[in-house]
Amino acid sequence: MSDFLLPRSVIGFSDFNHNKIPELDFLSYQKDSIFINIYENNISENNGQAKTTSIFFKRKFITKGNLYNGVLDIISDSIRFADLNHDGYDEAIFNLEAGFTFQPRSIFAYDIKNDSVWSMPKEGTMILNFIPYDINNDKQPELLLTTYSPNNIYPPEQIKKLGNSSNPDSIRLYHYFKNFVFDYGDNNPWLMVLNSHLNFLFKPVSFPAGFAYIHTLPFKINNKTYILAKYENTNDTTIKTKLLLYDESGKKIKEKILDKSIERINFNFFRFNNNYSDIRIVDDTKGMIYKISPDLELFDPIKSFKGYNSNIIKAIDIDGDNKQEFLFTSQNSEKILITQSDFSFPTAISVPNDRQGIKAITIKKQGPDKPPLLALQYNKVLYLFSYTKNPLYPIKYIIYLGIYFVIFLFIFFVQKINARKLEKENLRLENEVKKRTQKISEQNNRLNEFIKIVSAKNSEINTQNQQLIEFRKEITYSIDYAKYIQDAILPKMETLTNEFPESFLIYLPRDIVSGDFYWWKKIENKFYLAISDCTGHGVPGAFMSLLGITYLQQAILLEGVKKPHLILDNIRKKIITALKQTGKPDEQFDGMDMILLVIDRETNTIQFSGAHNPIYIITENNFFAANPEFQNHPRIKADKKGNISFIEIKGDRMPVAIHQKMQDFTEYTIKIQKGDEILSFTDGYYDQFGGKDRKKIKLSPIKTILFDSYHDSLDYQKQTLIEYLDYWKTNHLKAEQTRQIDDITILGIKF
Repeated sequence: MSDFLLPRSVIGFSDFNHNKIPELDFLSYQKDSIFINIYENNISENNGQAKTTSIFFKRKFITKGNLYNGVLDIISDSIRFADLNHDGYDEAIFNLEAGFTFQPRSIFAYDIKNDSVWSMPKEGTMILNFIPYDINNDKQPELLLTTYSPNNIYPPEQIKKLGNSSNPDSIRLYHYFKNFVFDYGDNNPWLMVLNSHLNFLFKPVSFPAGFAYIHTLPFKINNKTYILAKYENTNDTTIKTKLLLYDESGKKIKEKILDKSIERINFNFFRFNNNYSDIRIVDDTKGMIYKISPDLELFDPIKSFKGYNSNIIKAIDIDGDNKQEFLFTSQNSEKILITQSDFSFPTAISVPNDRQGIKAITIKKQGPDKPPLLALQYNKVLYLFSYTKNPLYPIKYIIYLGIYFVIFLFIFFVQKINARKLEKENLRLENEVKKRTQKISEQNNRLNEFIKIVSAKNSEINTQNQQLIEFRKEITYSIDYAKYIQDAILPKMETLTNEFPESFLIYLPRDIVSGDFYWWKKIENKFYLAISDCTGHGVPGAFMSLLGITYLQQAILLEGVKKPHLILDNIRKKIITALKQTGKPDEQFDGMDMILLVIDRETNTIQFSGAHNPIYIITENNFFAANPEFQNHPRIKADKKGNISFIEIKGDRMPVAIHQKMQDFTEYTIKIQKGDEILSFTDGYYDQFGGKDRKKIKLSPIKTILFDSYHDSLDYQKQTLIEYLDYWKTNHLKAEQTRQIDDITILGIKF
């Protein structure tokens, strides 16, 4: 009877006897018997013909499994090789995992040289993976296990209760499960490390029950090796995902609960170098790869490749240079990207689009004089690929240099051509002068005088041009210094983040100086905050912004005006007086749009007045339950997406300046709850032209961004708004950007 390949079994390559001839390794079964197979052959050339010589083939019985619904209920995920008995030959190490028949679930080792098999103590937990590594410096590898708790077997205490029951069904279950009582069952995941004899290096550490995983990796810190573990419960969301650090005796050194901003991380570990001193973790949702510090902090993020999943499916030395290559799968599963360990030299290969995905990635060595091959196993088919670094990668720098050289030559030849044209023109003029001089000698003196006048005019023009250049430099310097003054007048961001740790500011002047300004100040137990958009931009707008900040501070700090609507009334009067505004049709209606907030953290209220500009509140709380007086208010509009509400509270339709409508400004008192986010925009953001039709952004896409990023940090929300603005300004068909049309200011705070 022929053997069958064990389900999920890996077809691998090894060199257990270190003779530089690779062996083919795989697990097979006949009926309920499981075997390991080691096959070695040598390929040589004889008169130009390839000749294959079989050196040996070993087939070793391992254990028996059980059938479930007529099918062998055993899988195996990996075969690894390490010298466990320190005899100079590697042993084949592999896991066998039963499902609903519960046994065997164990790590086995096959001593190929001595043809013997041994295994770890009989237990019930499921072992998904293992890593051989010497963590205690005893010159022999230990095995770090990745375990999973599927909850197939009743816990011992529940089996005991079944035995004490009088219910026939309970008694029947008792007699079935009493044979499967283990010290370490599959109701909990366990931190397990085996020594080279496959005994426990220390007593396994238990973690909370449920459908949960314990992933492990060696982690070298200051030349000492620790055990890095990640606990993740896929069923109970109240149990937090953790990173943990243990020493070689199983003592916990550190623990880190992953915070809410990275709960979507797929939590796949991989080592960044050969000695496990650099461990990375992947956030596939955001396309970022983080480094794990010795204190278990995540830092130094790296952006992954566009079009490819961020998860590194394998870190393996393909080309035998003792440096790892990283493998990424494309999002359509049709390609694999291979890079060096510093993400350079990316090389893409096409692979089968198998819905079951890659089962195993190994290296096949071909001998001392031939490069190794990359072996990818899809289902039961093995594909071999040769790999070299992408030779075109360095060429891009040559291309950049070539482009710069072509530009230089272009400018050089244009200057040469213009010089020749000018030289020819001068020669033509000289010949014309000579002809006229010969014909009309009496006009010679007059002509010479005329040439002197022209020369003097040219000198005068050159002097004027130089004066204009110097004048432009002086103006630019003055504007730059004006920006320095404007920046000095504006408040520091630290004074806002000290009061509101969750806050952000986007301040993008169209020109060097800005017509937008922001201002905040804590007075007694209240926090005053203003965002303003003055008429114009550049230098005129900056003058208006200085007036606005000056009058705002006079009203609040010197005159003691405390109410937002009275402050706006006060500033309006000062603007009208300063600009001598009378309201006549032929004069300029300069002024500013503004929102003004007075925030009381003790009463959790906000007083708001606005001139043209609104404020926005994004919240999961019931806004109208806290503020019933705003229900059906004509100036308050609410949209909802899921549990998140987007509230727009409009200001008065008049500026802080003279206007046809000169009523008192309206004041709103708003009850704020924990989790509410307040935002204010000047109109420069949603009036920006762009997109494929050169239209304004408007409010709709901004709402979508704020809805989708409500649960993210405000730093992420800020970056998303900036990236969308850049995307909107870019004409992707013409590879150019629309110029920013106005100053842009956005401020957000979260309670």
